[in-house]
Amino acid sequence: MQTTQQTSTKQDILEYLAKQGKASALELAEALDISPQAIRRHLKDLETENLIVNSATEHGGIGRPQLIYKLSQQGRDRLQPVHSYGNLRCRCWIL
Repeated sequence: MQTTQQTSTKQDILEYLAKQGKASALELAEALDISPQAIRRHLKDLETENLIVNSATEHGGIGRPQLIYKLSQQGRDRLQPVHSYGNLRCRCWIL
């Protein structure tokens, strides 16, 4: 029996933001092929968990400013590998 591992939408959002740096809700919806309403719900949850932050862009037009999302430090930390060997030191003795 073959199994496939499916990632959650929230994880997909975090990974997209890690790769792209920042994105709007509409951009995320198009990239992940999900409705903008569903993306906004996930973004709200991720903000509540302090994994992402947003900032408003000035667009000069009518209506609300567009929100741009990016990873918070906590969000970046969550994407780091669990086992980081970068801080390990090895002492080698030559006999």
